[in-house]
Amino acid sequence: MPHFIFSTLILQATLLSPSLAQNSCTSVCKCFPELKYVNCSSQNISDSLPKVPFSTEYLDLSRNNIIQIQTYSFGHLLSLKHYYFEITWSRMCLMLSRNKIAEIQSGVFTSLCNVVLLDLSYNELSGLHFKTLLSICASNAHVLLEGNPWHCDCDLQRVFRKLDDIHRLFLDDYHKLKCSDPDELKGSLIIEVAHELCIAETVTVLILTGTVLITVVAAILMEKNKRSLSKQQSLDKDSAEEQAGLEGYCDN
Repeated sequence: MPHFIFSTLILQATLLSPSLAQNSCTSVCKCFPELKYVNCSSQNISDSLPKVPFSTEYLDLSRNNIIQIQTYSFGHLLSLKHYYFEITWSRMCLMLSRNKIAEIQSGVFTSLCNVVLLDLSYNELSGLHFKTLLSICASNAHVLLEGNPWHCDCDLQRVFRKLDDIHRLFLDDYHKLKCSDPDELKGSLIIEVAHELCIAETVTVLILTGTVLITVVAAILMEKNKRSLSKQQSLDKDSAEEQAGLEGYCDN
């Protein structure tokens, strides 16, 4: 069973006073309250979210062993913020680069309405769900995706095309993203082959459509020929009967 980035969390902060919870910092991280910066990088974190001060604006979780991000992984941040309503985060940078993230479920980032930078570069993402980034409710969020082994196909092209239409999201390094597979596109910049990714699918659709049309036309022609043949046979029969009648009349 694959490891999950964050297990189900119990909101322990509700048992603490606002001042204590706000200033708490896990031992695996280095906290710099005056800079609103928490460094949890290179700590072998894989399945639990470290406790960080509420005032954190820059959370570095890079270079760990995070494999998967589940829905509501960051939901506790929103819960804490609502519980201590006097505390607000003006902005937040979330660094998740150089982990082993291969899957991100939809709705993961719903609670992060103040994120201005989300760094997912150099992970194991081969694809991306459109709703994953759509769930970011921030009005001005920059996302980094470079260094992931992208599987370049029509689905991926559609995702990036839709994301390009969301004006509150900025894929700053989109021009650097490269295909990892299929083999014929390995190493190619996605931006340079994007127009090719749906060609095969389009050709397949056209072939199927053409096949259906040919089948329908053939069926129509066969039915038409069948009716023509039946009509001709009927005329021949009537003609034969008429000829037989004339011959009988002449014999008499």
